Amino acid sequence: MKQKSRVKVLALAAVVVTLGVGGVVIGSNMGFKFNLALTGGVDQWVSLPYNSPYVTADNVLDALMPGGGTVTRFLPTAPPTVDFWNGSSGTNFTNVPGEALQLNPLTAGVTHAIVVGSHNPFSNVPAGGFIANRDYLISVPYHTTAQTADDLLADLPSSGGTATRLIPGTPPSVDFWNGSSGTNFAVVLGEGYVVRVLSDSPGYIPAHF
Repeated sequence: MKQKSRVKVLALAAVVVTLGVGGVVIGSNMGFKFNLALTGGVDQWVSLPYNSPYVTADNVLDALMPGGGTVTRFLPTAPPTVDFWNGSSGTNFTNVPGEALQLNPLTAGVTHAIVVGSHNPFSNVPAGGFIANRDYLISVPYHTTAQTADDLLADLPSSGGTATRLIPGTPPSVDFWNGSSGTNFAVVLGEGYVVRVLSDSPGYIPAHF
């Protein structure tokens, strides 16, 4: 029943476009218009559509945080590193489909940004595949079939791993799930999640309705 309700909500909010070659369906592309709530001065991990007008960090800043803020990209290095952009310092990096971003707006209180874009059912996440025991902040499709952290893990190409959710706050905290310990948290549309796999693996195409 929960999945049926979710599909109904998505159907009301999105337009489905079917791509066909010779009458054979080869994939689907769903368009989105998503109302994203952002809290000033607080880090949030945000999923963006795989096709979107937000080509660079500056595009994200202008469209989603017009009052200013910081856009951060996680790099799966050892140790982990980041790129950030606040409109004047850092790196105005190019966004990669399937990567989620960390947003921290300057505007006090809760603001609402309208995220637009569409899904690309052929995007491999991450584009270069997984390296074992490194953290990847991934964008989850807005029409994902995943409802829990366990579902996120089951979708990964490697057996075993960890999914982590940021709990925004001052200071922030996290929930994690590795299939047996931690919290099997609920997947929230619009949130990005950090995943880690236990062995080098190719990227994958996240499951969706």
